Amino acid sequence: MYKIVLVFVGFLISHTILAFQVTDNTGGSLSYQGRPGSDVYEIRYITQNEGSKFLFDQNHSASIYANGSVYKKNINIDLEKNLVQFNKNGQPQYWELYKMDSIIVGNIRILPTIDKLNGCLIVYQQDGYNLINLKKAELKESNYNSALNVGSRNNKWTVKSTYYVSSVKTSIYYSKNENLVELPKSKKKFSKLFSSPNAILSFIKSEDINISEVTDLMVILDKFSNDLSLE
Repeated sequence: MYKIVLVFVGFLISHTILAFQVTDNTGGSLSYQGRPGSDVYEIRYITQNEGSKFLFDQNHSASIYANGSVYKKNINIDLEKNLVQFNKNGQPQYWELYKMDSIIVGNIRILPTIDKLNGCLIVYQQDGYNLINLKKAELKESNYNSALNVGSRNNKWTVKSTYYVSSVKTSIYYSKNENLVELPKSKKKFSKLFSSPNAILSFIKSEDINISEVTDLMVILDKFSNDLSLE
């Protein structure tokens, strides 16, 4: 009887698969699976998402214009799912961004993108032009190679900006037919949007202008808005 029990217990142990999971210092976790006494274990890295897909680092006080009403809330915007997020009674609540007419946060106006696309439009209304920043969330997927133990183990969210300029002064809505001109990331191509490209390049150099930063863009556009050629 004892021999039979021992043999049966030994059979169970030898055929049991051990599996456990630990968290490492990168925020991800490792999953191990194998049999007792075996030199072969299956190791899987459970990928996590780093970074943020939200417009702001934290909630901001906003005036939301929708359906003829104005709502005052502390909000953030999920740029992947196009959702306006706020808390009610300690619980997160969500509104679909494309249903909003506009959102005012401080001195900026936020609009939904055309055709419910990922992201939102931030509009800076200036004298003679509108500067529009298309904000989108992009997920860079893990390229980790477990065999070589190289690469990034986790996915990473980043928020990207693409800038546009428009001569429209009064409209707060944008349609496919309006004249939005994308601002090139190259200084040379950017300068060609103006009637005096050399003057633009000289100003960029002398003032150390970064044309990928909204505050620097407004400096140069404020000074040279009359020279913009948006046709």
